Amino acid sequence: MSVITTVLTFLVALEFFYIMYIQTITTTSVQTSKIFNMERDELKGKSLNTLL
Repeated sequence: MSVITTVLTFLVALEFFYIMYIQTITTTSVQTSKIFNMERDELKGKSLNTLL
């Protein structure tokens, strides 16, 4: 059971870091626009790039 728990934890962590990467580093890439189903121009907008 411990091996399954470790593998699942690793997969969840990997997914988390992938989502964090596409949301913070590659915010205007083609891949990000496909994942979130948004136009690249919309991703470059000030409303999405401004921290509250």
